[in-house]
Amino acid sequence: MKLTHKLMLAMILPALLIWVVGIYAARVADRSLREAIETTAALRAQSVVDEVDRAVRNRAADWQAFVRTSQVRETLAAANRELAARDNPAGVVQDADDAWRRVPAGERSPFMQQLMSNPLAKDIIARQAALRDAAGYEVFPEVFLTNRYGGNVAQSNRTSDYRQDDEEWWQRAVANGLFIDEISRDDSAGVYSVDICVRMDDETGALAGVLKAVLNIREVFEIVDAHAPADAETRLMLFSGDRRLIREGRVEGDPLQVSGTLFDGVELDTTNRTITVEHRDAATGRRFLRAFAMTSRTRDAADLDWVVLAEYDADRVFAPIVQLRRDTHVVFLGATLIVVVLAGGLAWSLLRRLGRLTFAVDELAKGNLTASVEVEGRDELARLGRGFNRMARELEQANRALVVERDRAEAANEAKSRFLANMSHEIRTPMNGVIGMADLLEHTTLNTEQHDFLGIIQQSAQSLLQILNEILDLSKIEAGKLELELIPFCLRDCVGRAAQTLTMRAAAKDLELACRIAPSIPDRLIGDPTRLRQIILNLAGNAIKFTHDGEVVIDVDLGKIDAEEMELRVEVRDTGIGIPRDKQAVIFEAFSQADTSTTRQYGGTGLGLAISAQLVQMMDGTIGLESEPGKGTTFRFTARLGVSHEPVPDTRAGLAALRHLPVLVVDDNQTNRDIMEAILDHWSLRPTVVSGADSAETALQHAAAEGEPFRLVLLDGMMPGRDGFDLAQAILDDPSVPRPRMIMVSSAAQASDAQRCREVGIDRYLTKPVVHSDLSEAIIDVMGVVSARGRAAGEDADGETNGRGRLRILLAEDGLVNQKVAVVLLGKLGHDVTVVDNGKRALEAVDAEPFDLVLMDMQMPIMDGLEATRQIRERERSTGRHLPIVAMTAAAMKGDRERCLDAGMDAYLSKPFQQREVVAVLESFVTGPV
Repeated sequence: MKLTHKLMLAMILPALLIWVVGIYAARVADRSLREAIETTAALRAQSVVDEVDRAVRNRAADWQAFVRTSQVRETLAAANRELAARDNPAGVVQDADDAWRRVPAGERSPFMQQLMSNPLAKDIIARQAALRDAAGYEVFPEVFLTNRYGGNVAQSNRTSDYRQDDEEWWQRAVANGLFIDEISRDDSAGVYSVDICVRMDDETGALAGVLKAVLNIREVFEIVDAHAPADAETRLMLFSGDRRLIREGRVEGDPLQVSGTLFDGVELDTTNRTITVEHRDAATGRRFLRAFAMTSRTRDAADLDWVVLAEYDADRVFAPIVQLRRDTHVVFLGATLIVVVLAGGLAWSLLRRLGRLTFAVDELAKGNLTASVEVEGRDELARLGRGFNRMARELEQANRALVVERDRAEAANEAKSRFLANMSHEIRTPMNGVIGMADLLEHTTLNTEQHDFLGIIQQSAQSLLQILNEILDLSKIEAGKLELELIPFCLRDCVGRAAQTLTMRAAAKDLELACRIAPSIPDRLIGDPTRLRQIILNLAGNAIKFTHDGEVVIDVDLGKIDAEEMELRVEVRDTGIGIPRDKQAVIFEAFSQADTSTTRQYGGTGLGLAISAQLVQMMDGTIGLESEPGKGTTFRFTARLGVSHEPVPDTRAGLAALRHLPVLVVDDNQTNRDIMEAILDHWSLRPTVVSGADSAETALQHAAAEGEPFRLVLLDGMMPGRDGFDLAQAILDDPSVPRPRMIMVSSAAQASDAQRCREVGIDRYLTKPVVHSDLSEAIIDVMGVVSARGRAAGEDADGETNGRGRLRILLAEDGLVNQKVAVVLLGKLGHDVTVVDNGKRALEAVDAEPFDLVLMDMQMPIMDGLEATRQIRERERSTGRHLPIVAMTAAAMKGDRERCLDAGMDAYLSKPFQQREVVAVLESFVTGPV
């Protein structure tokens, strides 16, 4: 090849390579710059529309707060009562409207003057004046309120009509709660305005009236003008929902004109609020870059779908791209005329700068807000780099602001947690004194009136403790700090004991409380029995509260089951007052109730169902209800629980000797009969169920005549006509019937029932709803069969008591009332108590003399219980001795138990505590009964 050809080839190949690289670089720069320009335009339009939206909604929120004031509520209530007392309220309003219209324009009748001078109207006018003084113009030219019939109640100036309920804005406000109307213009005053219409409800949730406030949107104009560019080639426009021009920033024009073709091909909705399009004018050939942004439409302000349009001259905006292409071509053309090295150097420099920009864009897309471009020179790439850096800094500043707000929210949440912890401690401490002293007082000699007073004190204290626990549970749930235990437990005992705690409440209202557990459900499950019991108590307690007669039934059934897990299905049915359909959707929300009026008959915080719903969700279940006012309510929930594979003690071993035992069940309630029959069938006994005393006597006589007399009778205590005691006496007095064993199962336990049972000859007395294990033990006992539990009890009774006698207990407690409660309680249990009031003295007492147990408060002056425990444990390292230490504290928040155990304490007892809880704790650390 000739040298000329090689030189030509050496020049052409680098030139071609340079052109290829240049074309690629130009396209990358074009795309990157175009995306940056379009994003900036969209962000500017979005920021303006968000500020406009926020301004209008803030004004609406002010009036929503105003209508909840007592003055507005009382004024509307009085006006509605006055009209409701009339024979035809609507006619009265219409007559007043006719008279209103006859008053000449510009004049005011005495009635009009009254509506403009009453206290509420004066308050409205004062608010208008304050806003006018602050803004320098009439922010709300007109404000007035109507009653539920559409008639005016108070107004800032004369309205054209008195009756408003036939107006669309009035009807839209009643339907939606809040209605922000489309923009309108007062040609005489040259004022543009929107109507803010707010519905007002009374305490029962019924319509009380409607407020209408006419908002001068001058503030919106100022926002648009403030953000409008100063150059004439860029326009910033605000359009209404029907695409009419509201305002063009810094340009005097004809507002409310139709947008024409500006919105052709533009589809904005709630999921696509911003669009950037490029448009070419067919007539002039000019190109425009248009960025559209729409307000966040909501149901209560459906017509507030204004659109901000930022329009730019595309040739001017994209000039850097065109200039970049032109400069690139010039450079490449020159590169072909100079040496290959120089051309290659220029190409490399360009690619390096474009690579930095592309890398920075990619880093920004990944979330690295500190990404920046190293700017070199003053060409288009430098302008692009500076623009990118400016955008990145703005995004970083916005992100820092969000981080600050997040930190503030976390600090506020932490402050709330500290407040709840302090509140819990401060309330539980005096409550320990109240409940403790009440329990001690209960074991003293009291007359009937004093005993009733004491019952009220105990009930009120327990109600207050329940409210406190519900608030703490809700706080734990909201903070995500509530955790479920996973421990084996007996489902039948858990549900049965829970139901039995409600027996007295049901009996006080003469209600039947029944509990049915499907025999197919495994007896031992794995889960959180305390939280499951809490859900059942909340639902059943609510059912009893809202039921006046009839029954409340807890029905537990089996859903899907496999080797490791099962679905539990629980229903709580009642025959109470029911729940209106429109209230059913909110009763599972915190602090919500079906009746929130001040005249409601039923108390409560409204937290029980909300907490139950959250606990069900944590158990991977669902909760719902069916209800009809006047006919009752059925709550249903499911829960996923594990199946325990541990060996189950055969608590019914004694029943094997009683297979096919003929048993007579007497109960006037069909639900109770069905439940008892299912239980006895599952135990392989032979039940016969009847509904009353007469039927029972007939069945007993017939069975005796057939030679198969009933050996066991289960009696209901409360039956119409002849109750269980009368039937028991009749059975004993009937010589034709062999005397059976009798067990009374009653839902209305009285103090004298046990004595009456002994007098009549009834062998055992149980309370409904009966716990399966209690019923099986009772049957085994009265039929003379010794169960495993009975053998253990007998051996213990026949053997030595193995008692420890008096214990030496150190009580570290700084509260005088709590000291007295603990000293009296422990003294009644037969123990010696030494009292100190801080941790330092507790250390001195432990060094001075031996103790069997220490009850240690957490929070004490000088030295708290945690530090005292740590020092005791540290000293025990050299002695090898371990002194049991039990935390006895009002700190009941999440983590308090763990803090005590981590400090070296052996157990945790939260205030307020009761005698049985103290006995249980002592028994867990002391050999023999305490």
